[in-house]
Amino acid sequence: MNSYLESDLIESQCKDKFIENLVLSIEDMDASLRFVGLHPEFVIIDNNKVDNPNDERYGQLPQIIKEYIVDYLKSHNHPKAEMFSHVMPHRLEMPWRTINNNIDCGVFTMRHMETYMGGSMNEFKVGFKNESSAQDDQLVKLRTKYLYKIVTHEYNVQKDYVLQKVDEFHKIPSRQRSQLLAIANEQIHRRLDDLS
Repeated sequence: MNSYLESDLIESQCKDKFIENLVLSIEDMDASLRFVGLHPEFVIIDNNKVDNPNDERYGQLPQIIKEYIVDYLKSHNHPKAEMFSHVMPHRLEMPWRTINNNIDCGVFTMRHMETYMGGSMNEFKVGFKNESSAQDDQLVKLRTKYLYKIVTHEYNVQKDYVLQKVDEFHKIPSRQRSQLLAIANEQIHRRLDDLS
């Protein structure tokens, strides 16, 4: 959503693009906005444990998203459109939020999308440990899982090429593979340092 707001698109184009993506994302879902519950919520799920208020961290973005969703619901004569228009965005305070991890927001987001089905924190079975080396291990496993699913997905036009390269890599002697992995790891950390 931020990329829409920071682009050269005018507001109506941003809204149209958001609605287009919203519709695409709910087309294949069993439960969609057609089934907004008795008490709709607007929940912000952020793995970053920050103390600043929502409006400082997120600006007007939650309100803009809410307006787009309400307009979409109204355009489809959804019976709960008016009720949703009065919902205030609030942030979940999850125990596994992080202070020191600024690079795994994508992994957290993927896991949150897999596991959050609404409801209370007790019903949010994400499985994350609190920020620690144990959580780091969980993130490595999830990153691997998601990478594998993305790389091997039928829509990935580079799937065959990447799998061929993986096969070639596994044919390299073990010692040389370890050296290549160490070099790649150093490059990754150097790039991360450059970004911070």
